[in-house]
Amino acid sequence: MDTVRYVSYSVGRGIARTEMEVEMESQIEIKNFEIARLMDRLHYYEAVNREMSQRNQEAVEMARRDRHKMKRRQRWVWGSIATAITLGTAALVWSYLPTDKASPSPSSSSAPDHDDCAK
Repeated sequence: MDTVRYVSYSVGRGIARTEMEVEMESQIEIKNFEIARLMDRLHYYEAVNREMSQRNQEAVEMARRDRHKMKRRQRWVWGSIATAITLGTAALVWSYLPTDKASPSPSSSSAPDHDDCAK
């Protein structure tokens, strides 16, 4: 009788272990599928992150170029304004300088030279 119980107990344990292995195998398959899905999602997010990072780098570079263009344009505008002011001031000063048209020049003077006075 003890042998029958022992055999029955062993067979019951074996069946329970097999059922548990089948259940665990099913859960392992589900978990492996979920892991594969999460890995795919991770790869997708990494690719999106790289792309967004690249776009961000390009946007930063484009903004830097735009700032550089703006600075050059501002320098050109202010340089043009300074040149215009300088030329305008020079023209204004030139217009107020006395001209010697009214007074004769020393080379074409009608005044007698010192040698002429001695004669």
